[in-house]
Amino acid sequence: MKKTLGVLALVALFALTSPLASASNTYTDVMPGKASLLTPQLAFPSNPILQSSKEYDITAGVGDTISASLTYANTGTPVANDLDLTLLLPSAAPVPLPIPPGPDTILAIAGTRVARTTCTDAAAQSASHPLLGGGFDESLAFTVPSGGEVGRYALVVRGFLMTSDQEYTLTITVISGGSDVTASRVVAPIPFGPATTLITTNPHCQLL
Repeated sequence: MKKTLGVLALVALFALTSPLASASNTYTDVMPGKASLLTPQLAFPSNPILQSSKEYDITAGVGDTISASLTYANTGTPVANDLDLTLLLPSAAPVPLPIPPGPDTILAIAGTRVARTTCTDAAAQSASHPLLGGGFDESLAFTVPSGGEVGRYALVVRGFLMTSDQEYTLTITVISGGSDVTASRVVAPIPFGPATTLITTNPHCQLL
Protein backbone atom coordinates (compact mmCIF):
# COMPACT_ATOMS: atom_id res chain seq x y z
CA MET A 1 0.00 0.00 0.00
CA LYS A 2 2.80 2.40 0.93
CA LYS A 3 4.60 1.52 -2.30
CA THR A 4 1.45 2.25 -4.32
CA LEU A 5 1.00 5.62 -2.62
CA GLY A 6 4.64 6.42 -3.28
CA VAL A 7 4.26 5.68 -6.99
CA LEU A 8 1.10 7.80 -7.16
CA ALA A 9 2.90 10.65 -5.43
CA LEU A 10 5.74 10.47 -7.97
CA VAL A 11 3.25 10.48 -10.85
CA ALA A 12 1.50 13.53 -9.39
CA LEU A 13 4.82 15.31 -8.88
CA PHE A 14 5.84 14.59 -12.47
CA ALA A 15 2.54 16.00 -13.73
CA LEU A 16 3.16 19.20 -11.80
CA THR A 17 6.72 19.59 -13.03
CA SER A 18 6.28 18.28 -16.58
CA PRO A 19 7.30 20.89 -19.22
CA LEU A 20 3.85 20.65 -20.79
CA ALA A 21 1.89 20.72 -17.52
CA SER A 22 1.69 24.53 -17.51
CA ALA A 23 2.98 25.56 -20.91
CA SER A 24 1.85 29.18 -21.00
CA ASN A 25 2.13 32.72 -19.68
CA THR A 26 -1.08 34.65 -19.06
CA TYR A 27 -1.29 38.44 -19.12
CA THR A 28 -4.15 40.76 -18.23
CA ASP A 29 -3.97 44.29 -19.59
CA VAL A 30 -6.08 47.16 -20.91
CA MET A 31 -6.08 48.44 -24.47
CA PRO A 32 -6.76 52.20 -24.69
CA GLY A 33 -9.74 53.11 -26.82
CA LYS A 34 -7.71 55.85 -28.50
CA ALA A 35 -4.42 55.74 -30.40
CA SER A 36 -1.91 58.58 -30.10
CA LEU A 37 -0.25 60.26 -33.04
CA LEU A 38 2.92 62.35 -32.55
CA THR A 39 1.99 63.28 -28.98
CA PRO A 40 -0.17 61.56 -26.33
CA GLN A 41 -2.45 64.60 -26.38
CA LEU A 42 -3.27 64.10 -30.06
CA ALA A 43 -5.34 60.90 -30.07
CA PHE A 44 -8.00 59.34 -32.27
CA PRO A 45 -10.40 56.42 -31.75
CA SER A 46 -8.53 53.19 -32.48
CA ASN A 47 -9.47 52.29 -36.05
CA PRO A 48 -8.38 50.15 -39.04
CA ILE A 49 -5.69 52.68 -40.02
CA LEU A 50 -4.46 54.04 -36.67
CA GLN A 51 -4.62 51.41 -33.94
CA SER A 52 -3.78 51.17 -30.27
CA SER A 53 -1.46 48.19 -29.85
CA LYS A 54 0.59 46.22 -27.34
CA GLU A 55 3.56 44.14 -28.47
CA TYR A 56 4.77 40.89 -26.92
CA ASP A 57 8.21 39.94 -28.23
CA ILE A 58 8.87 36.21 -28.65
CA THR A 59 12.19 34.59 -29.56
CA ALA A 60 11.73 31.49 -31.72
CA GLY A 61 13.84 29.12 -33.81
CA VAL A 62 13.15 26.45 -36.43
CA GLY A 63 10.63 23.90 -35.15
CA ASP A 64 9.41 26.08 -32.28
CA THR A 65 5.66 26.57 -31.95
CA ILE A 66 4.10 29.85 -30.82
CA SER A 67 0.43 29.85 -29.89
CA ALA A 68 -1.72 32.57 -28.39
CA SER A 69 -5.30 33.11 -27.34
CA LEU A 70 -7.04 36.38 -26.54
CA THR A 71 -10.30 36.77 -24.65
CA TYR A 72 -12.27 39.84 -23.64
CA ALA A 73 -15.76 40.84 -22.56
CA ASN A 74 -16.73 43.73 -24.78
CA THR A 75 -17.11 47.11 -23.07
CA GLY A 76 -17.54 49.21 -26.21
CA THR A 77 -20.61 51.35 -26.62
CA PRO A 78 -22.47 51.85 -28.85
CA VAL A 79 -20.17 49.92 -31.22
CA ALA A 80 -18.61 46.66 -30.07
CA ASN A 81 -14.86 46.79 -29.48
CA ASP A 82 -12.84 44.62 -31.88
CA LEU A 83 -9.40 43.37 -30.79
CA ASP A 84 -7.27 41.25 -33.11
CA LEU A 85 -4.00 39.27 -32.90
CA THR A 86 -1.14 39.39 -35.39
CA LEU A 87 2.16 37.50 -35.20
CA LEU A 88 4.74 39.39 -37.25
CA LEU A 89 7.83 37.84 -38.80
CA PRO A 90 11.22 39.07 -37.46
CA SER A 91 11.88 40.77 -40.80
CA ALA A 92 8.62 42.73 -40.49
CA ALA A 93 9.18 44.17 -37.01
CA PRO A 94 9.13 46.73 -35.55
CA VAL A 95 5.71 47.90 -36.61
CA PRO A 96 4.23 49.58 -33.51
CA LEU A 97 5.07 53.28 -33.50
CA PRO A 98 6.32 54.71 -30.19
CA ILE A 99 5.19 58.24 -29.39
CA PRO A 100 6.99 60.35 -30.38
CA PRO A 101 8.41 58.24 -33.23
CA GLY A 102 12.15 58.20 -33.90
CA PRO A 103 13.79 58.27 -37.36
CA ASP A 104 14.92 54.62 -37.13
CA THR A 105 11.40 53.43 -36.40
CA ILE A 106 9.90 55.44 -39.23
CA LEU A 107 12.49 54.02 -41.66
CA ALA A 108 11.76 50.48 -40.46
CA ILE A 109 8.04 50.94 -41.04
CA ALA A 110 8.63 52.43 -44.50
CA GLY A 111 10.99 49.58 -45.35
CA THR A 112 8.33 46.94 -44.72
CA ARG A 113 5.49 48.84 -46.42
CA VAL A 114 5.58 46.69 -49.56
CA ALA A 115 5.37 43.48 -47.54
CA ARG A 116 2.44 44.76 -45.52
CA THR A 117 0.47 45.96 -48.55
CA THR A 118 0.84 42.50 -50.09
CA CYS A 119 -0.21 40.74 -46.84
CA THR A 120 3.09 38.88 -46.40
CA ASP A 121 4.47 40.26 -43.15
CA ALA A 122 2.27 38.21 -40.81
CA ALA A 123 3.33 34.70 -39.80
CA ALA A 124 -0.18 34.18 -38.39
CA GLN A 125 -3.23 36.30 -37.75
CA SER A 126 -6.55 36.10 -35.98
CA ALA A 127 -9.09 38.68 -37.03
CA SER A 128 -12.60 37.85 -35.89
CA HIS A 129 -14.88 40.85 -36.40
CA PRO A 130 -17.88 41.12 -34.01
CA LEU A 131 -19.69 43.59 -36.27
CA LEU A 132 -19.65 40.94 -39.00
CA GLY A 133 -20.97 38.23 -36.71
CA GLY A 134 -17.63 37.08 -35.28
CA GLY A 135 -16.91 36.46 -31.62
CA PHE A 136 -14.77 38.23 -29.03
CA ASP A 137 -12.17 35.44 -28.79
CA GLU A 138 -9.04 35.31 -30.94
CA SER A 139 -6.42 32.59 -31.32
CA LEU A 140 -3.48 31.71 -33.54
CA ALA A 141 -0.66 29.17 -33.75
CA PHE A 142 2.52 29.11 -35.81
CA THR A 143 5.42 26.67 -36.09
CA VAL A 144 8.65 28.04 -37.56
CA PRO A 145 9.28 25.87 -40.65
CA SER A 146 12.59 24.51 -41.89
CA GLY A 147 14.30 27.43 -43.57
CA GLY A 148 11.93 29.85 -41.83
CA GLU A 149 12.86 33.05 -40.08
CA VAL A 150 14.45 32.78 -36.64
CA GLY A 151 14.75 35.53 -34.06
CA ARG A 152 12.31 37.97 -32.50
CA TYR A 153 8.69 37.55 -33.55
CA ALA A 154 6.29 40.31 -32.53
CA LEU A 155 2.88 39.22 -31.28
CA VAL A 156 0.70 42.32 -31.47
CA VAL A 157 -2.65 42.78 -29.76
CA ARG A 158 -4.39 45.35 -31.95
CA GLY A 159 -7.35 47.60 -31.33
CA PHE A 160 -8.80 47.15 -34.81
CA LEU A 161 -11.94 49.15 -33.97
CA MET A 162 -12.57 50.58 -30.51
CA THR A 163 -14.90 53.08 -28.86
CA SER A 164 -13.70 52.65 -25.25
CA ASP A 165 -10.85 51.21 -23.20
CA GLN A 166 -10.93 47.41 -23.22
CA GLU A 167 -9.52 44.94 -20.70
CA TYR A 168 -8.26 41.66 -22.17
CA THR A 169 -6.53 38.44 -21.18
CA LEU A 170 -3.78 37.03 -23.39
CA THR A 171 -2.25 33.56 -23.03
CA ILE A 172 1.00 32.76 -24.86
CA THR A 173 2.63 29.36 -25.19
CA VAL A 174 6.04 28.63 -26.71
CA ILE A 175 7.08 25.00 -27.19
CA SER A 176 10.59 24.01 -28.29
CA GLY A 177 11.65 20.39 -28.65
CA GLY A 178 8.57 19.28 -26.72
CA SER A 179 9.41 21.52 -23.75
CA ASP A 180 7.72 24.63 -22.42
CA VAL A 181 10.13 27.53 -22.91
CA THR A 182 7.55 30.30 -22.61
CA ALA A 183 9.06 31.96 -19.54
CA SER A 184 12.46 32.43 -21.18
CA ARG A 185 11.21 33.42 -24.65
CA VAL A 186 8.53 36.08 -24.06
CA VAL A 187 9.11 39.74 -23.23
CA ALA A 188 5.81 41.42 -22.35
CA PRO A 189 4.99 45.14 -22.08
CA ILE A 190 4.57 46.70 -18.64
CA PRO A 191 1.12 45.64 -17.37
CA PHE A 192 -1.39 48.50 -17.65
CA GLY A 193 1.39 50.68 -19.09
CA PRO A 194 1.03 52.96 -22.11
CA ALA A 195 0.16 51.42 -25.47
CA THR A 196 2.02 52.01 -28.69
CA THR A 197 0.37 53.13 -31.90
CA LEU A 198 0.21 50.92 -34.97
CA ILE A 199 -0.09 52.73 -38.28
CA THR A 200 -1.29 50.10 -40.71
CA THR A 201 -0.69 50.09 -44.42
CA ASN A 202 -2.70 46.91 -44.89
CA PRO A 203 -6.24 47.41 -43.60
CA HIS A 204 -7.47 45.29 -46.51
CA CYS A 205 -5.32 42.36 -45.24
CA GLN A 206 -6.93 42.63 -41.82
CA LEU A 207 -10.39 42.37 -43.37
CA LEU A 208 -9.59 39.12 -45.20
